[in-house]
Amino acid sequence: MLGLILVPTTVVVLFVVIKGRSVSDAGSLSDIGVISDNWCGAGHHKDDPYTCVLDCIRKGAQYVFVSHGVTYVVRNQDFVGLAQVATRQVKLTGHVQKDGLLVSRLEPVN
Repeated sequence: MLGLILVPTTVVVLFVVIKGRSVSDAGSLSDIGVISDNWCGAGHHKDDPYTCVLDCIRKGAQYVFVSHGVTYVVRNQDFVGLAQVATRQVKLTGHVQKDGLLVSRLEPVN
């Protein structure tokens, strides 16, 4: 009887690029999406989505980043510029953590 032993000899480095999104194994993220709140997500209950986000934040909701159907809770809620770009398309750079996304850079796309 012949025995076969397989020994893995390659190291796999995870690096994914999907529709403009890049996530490395270190958890860094660079993507385009929308800043919203965790109560409404991508859909808002008022005629003016910007006002809706700010009202929800004022009442206790948290900012989130929504991209390609994935919603990330923003861990650094006091990051400068979140309120100004709410509901707008942005390019966000940050670090994905177990409990959310730590934003390091945020810029409007249009």
